[in-house]
Amino acid sequence: MKVFQHLLLAAGLMISVSGSAFADNVMVTQACRNGERYDCKCANDTFDAAAKGLDAETTKALGLFTAALMGDKQASQQVSTLSPQIMMSLPMDDVMGIVENCPSDAFNQEMAAAEQAAAEAEAEFEAAQEAEESRIAAIPTAPEPPEVSNPPSPLPPSGNDGVLAASSFRDVIIAQCRSFGNKIGYCACNADEMEKQMPPLASKAHYVTSKMNASMAPGEILSEQAETAFLASMGMTPDEAKLGVAQYNSFVQSQAREDISHACQAYY
Repeated sequence: MKVFQHLLLAAGLMISVSGSAFADNVMVTQACRNGERYDCKCANDTFDAAAKGLDAETTKALGLFTAALMGDKQASQQVSTLSPQIMMSLPMDDVMGIVENCPSDAFNQEMAAAEQAAAEAEAEFEAAQEAEESRIAAIPTAPEPPEVSNPPSPLPPSGNDGVLAASSFRDVIIAQCRSFGNKIGYCACNADEMEKQMPPLASKAHYVTSKMNASMAPGEILSEQAETAFLASMGMTPDEAKLGVAQYNSFVQSQAREDISHACQAYY
C-alpha cells in the first residue's frame, strides 16, 4: 500500500487522510473537459480546497455536486439520489465560485464575441428605429377629409350595417374602420388616401366582396352559383374578384398602407 501511495504521490496525485479525493477529482476534471467552459486547473484547485478535511462520503458527494454544477448530466442524476443530510453538509458555496471564477479562455472569448455581437445588433436596431422615426415624422399630413370640418349628422352606420348601406369603396372603408372605434375623420382620411394609391381593380373588388359578405345571412355559406351571380350583378367576374382581392390584400400589408395611417394621424 505504501509503495502504491508513493507512486501516486510521485505522479502528483493528492491522497487525503480521511479518504482519497482522486476519484472525485477525476469526476470534476471529466466534467470540466466535456463542457469546455471552465479552466480545469482552477476548478480542481477550488474543489480540492473545498474538500479539504471532509470524510470520504462527503467528498464523493461534493465531487458529484461539483460535476453536476459544471453540466455533467450523469452527476446531476446521482446528486438527486443523495440524502438531505449529506446535501446539507456540503460546502456548496465553496465550489459555487467555480462558475464565476474559473471560466476558460475559450469561454471568455466566446462570451466577449457574443457581447460584441449583441452590442452591434442593438446599435443597428436603435439606428434603424431612429431612422424609421425620422421617416415617419417627415410624412406630410394628408388633406383634411370633409367629415372633419363638416361631419354628417347623424353619422352613418358602421360595421356590417355600414357596409350594407355603402354605395362606394370609400363608404365601405369608413364603415369598417369605424367599427373599431375610430373617429370618422380618421377613417375618411384613410379611405381617401387608399383610394388614391390603390389599383382601381383592388378597390372595386374590396367594395364588391365586402358587400357580398355583408349581405349573407349569419352562418350562411354562399354557394358558388350565388357568388358568381352576385359578382356578375356588380359587374365583376370571379377571376377579376380574385385578382382584385389579392391586390387589395397586398396593399394593406405594404409600407404605403402603414404610411397612410401616419399621414391621417392628425384626424385620429
